Amino acid sequence: MPSKNFFKKVACFTDIHFGLRNDSRQHNIDAENFIYWFIDEAKKFGAETCIFLGDWHHNRARINASTLLYSLSNVERLSEAFDNFYFITGNHDLYYRDKREVNSMEFSRLLNNINIISEPLIEGDVAIVPWLVGKEWKKLKNIKCKYMFGHFELPKFKMNQMVEMPDTGELHVVEHGEEVSNKLERLDGEWGEEALPNGSRSELETYRAEDYDRQQG
Repeated sequence: MPSKNFFKKVACFTDIHFGLRNDSRQHNIDAENFIYWFIDEAKKFGAETCIFLGDWHHNRARINASTLLYSLSNVERLSEAFDNFYFITGNHDLYYRDKREVNSMEFSRLLNNINIISEPLIEGDVAIVPWLVGKEWKKLKNIKCKYMFGHFELPKFKMNQMVEMPDTGELHVVEHGEEVSNKLERLDGEWGEEALPNGSRSELETYRAEDYDRQQG
C-alpha cells in the first residue's frame, strides 16, 4: 500500500527559465539568486521535499554552454538541499511539443534525490503529473487525490498583469465549495464526492469543459 505521508512539508517553485533573453547572463544570475533564496526559505519552513513544476530551461532545441553551467550547478544545489526533489519537465524542457520522450533534463537523473516525472506519480492523496500531451488532459478525472501538482495551462490564469492564458476548451479551474461540489455531482455520475478534496479550504479542481458547459445549459 502506498504511504499516506508522501511528504511532511513540501516547497514548490516553477518557470525559472534558465537561458531566457538570449541566454542573458544577468537572467541566469537572477535565477540562481532566487534558488539560493528559495532554499533558505524552504529550510526555515522545514521542508524536506521540493517539487519543481516545470520550465527549467527556456530553449527547447539547444542549451548554451554558459547557461548549462548555471543549470547544472543549481540542480546539484537543489539535490543536496532536499531529501527528495521531484522534477516536472515543462513544455520548454521538451524537445518535441507533442511528446515527452526527449527532454533537456535527463542528465539530472545521475544526481542523488532527483526524480524526473515522465508519467503520473500517485502516492496516497498526492499526484504529480507531467506536462500533458495530446488528449491526456481527459485522464485527469480518473486521478483520485487531494493535491495535484503539474505544469498546467489553466484558462484565464494570469501569467502576469498583461498576459492571460487562453481558454482552449480543455481544462477548467474552479474554486472548491458547496456550489462547485453540487455542479460536479450532477455530471452524469462521472464526478462525485470522492473526486473532491475534503475539508473547507479553497482547493482547485479540474474537470472536463464540455461536461460543465452541458450542465450550464
